[in-house]
Amino acid sequence: MDVTLTERHVDLVVGGFDVGPLAPFMPTLAAVVTRRVERVPSTIVASPDYWRQNPAPDHPSEPYGYVFAVISPSMRKPG
Repeated sequence: MDVTLTERHVDLVVGGFDVGPLAPFMPTLAAVVTRRVERVPSTIVASPDYWRQNPAPDHPSEPYGYVFAVISPSMRKPG
């Protein structure tokens, strides 16, 4: 088995891949058959030092002003 990890968008058909994970926001092609295998929950995590300097939010509506690592827009669309 070969496993390929990349931060760029990959066309599974053109790339010759047999299987690949897709996030809900990623486009699909007519040539690709998709089946939901599992739903992956989102979690907010941070180091103890970060939480000491920035109190943890009490509600999801509060994280404005926090430093986040997010999924790159280039992962959301081809090209």
